[in-house]
Amino acid sequence: LYYFLFIPIITVLTMLPISLAGIGISEGAYVYFFAVAGMGNAEAVSISLLYFFMSIVIFIFSGIVYLLGKSE
Repeated sequence: LYYFLFIPIITVLTMLPISLAGIGISEGAYVYFFAVAGMGNAEAVSISLLYFFMSIVIFIFSGIVYLLGKSE
């Protein structure tokens, strides 16, 4: 339940033009918000990095699909 509550807030914080790709801001936000839920720092940073790398994999896959599907 906490995950679905915190992720939109963290995503908005990550979009602020403070750092490159929101790295650092998102990890800090994950640690801060998930500490409220009782999660340790290492677990919160792990979730943050997994979410970031999962996004990169999806973006790369989507780009390949776009390039291969373009018939014009």
